[in-house]
Formats: sequence, structure tokens, C-alpha cells
Amino acid sequence: MNNIIFLDVDGVLNNTHTITNTGDILDELCIIRLRTIIDQTNAKIVMSSSWRARSDCHMDLLCEKFTKCGIDPYIIIGKTPILHKQTRNDEIRQYLDINNKDIKNWIAIDDMKLDVENSILIDFKYGLVDDDVEKIIKHFNK
Repeated sequence: MNNIIFLDVDGVLNNTHTITNTGDILDELCIIRLRTIIDQTNAKIVMSSSWRARSDCHMDLLCEKFTKCGIDPYIIIGKTPILHKQTRNDEIRQYLDINNKDIKNWIAIDDMKLDVENSILIDFKYGLVDDDVEKIIKHFNK
């Protein structure tokens, strides 16, 4: 049984500063914060981000940055299905319905307000911050 993070990328692992000022697609500090969550909860990642449907170079970049920041890219164990004309909420729910026997606890981390019970709203302006990390760790350790 796994702890699962449904992970969005844009607005979670990057922010307005990195995108506009540094030209980087991903913010290494946000990724290091994600590593803290993974290290303290033993969570695995299921990609719910639109990055899962983009070209392979997006996922290659994510895996490269994960490795650089000390996260084993094999922590990504799957992705939500792409349900055309459905919402991210529906995609997460379908993944949960299909894989519920393998999931102990889960949370969706997104900069878009989701209508699923275990979600945390991240401020796109900052991306994943320390307060978010604490809330997520508490969620898994309750």
C-alpha cells in the first residue's frame, strides 16, 4: 500500500518568478521541498499534470531535475488517465477507482482548485512553499 501524491507541475514545481525572471521551466527549490515530502512520507508520485500528455522532453526534463535534486525519477509510478471533456478531478477519481487497493493515503497537489477531498491548493505565484510541505506531511502522518 502506497502513499500517493497526485502531482501538478506548473504552479507547483515552478512559479511566476522562475518562469519570468530566470527562464527556467522548473524551480529547484520547489523540487527540493517535494523531496522533503517524499523523504518524510515515503510517498510515490502519480502525474496529474498536463505535462503527462506533452512531449517526452517535458517528462525527461522533470526526471533530470528530480535526479539533480536527489529524487529518484522512478518515484513516478503512473499518471492519471486523459479523459477528454472531463476534469482533472474526474481523472484523479478514475485513477483512485482503478488502483484503490494499492493506495494507503493520497493527496492532490495543484495550483488549480480541485473538487476532490484530499487536495492542497498551491499559489502559482510562489509554487510549493514550506507551509505547504508541512500541511502535506501532516496529512500523510495523521
